Order: sequence, then C-alpha cells, then structure tokens
Amino acid sequence: MRPHYLTSLFSPRNVAVVGASDTPGSIGQAVFANLLAGNFRASCFRST
Repeated sequence: MRPHYLTSLFSPRNVAVVGASDTPGSIGQAVFANLLAGNFRASCFRST
C-alpha cells in the first residue's frame, strides 16, 4: 500500500528554517530553537 500523499508534509525528514539568524529574540531563531528543544526527529538546517 502506498503512503498517504500528505505523509511527507506531516512527517518530514529534513526541515530548513529560513531567516533563523543567531539574533536573540528573532522569530526565526525562536522557531529553530524550539525545533531543537522539542526533540524534533528530522534534520534541521538554518538559513539566514
């Protein structure tokens, strides 16, 4: 049986956060930090 077509959206293997700078308080930095702190099981990449 083939996987559902939305599986890759809800269970990604890689995630890139665009705008995730090292600037404290920035939205991108907060999103990236939350992914890491929440034990997200995909590879996380930062793009500034």
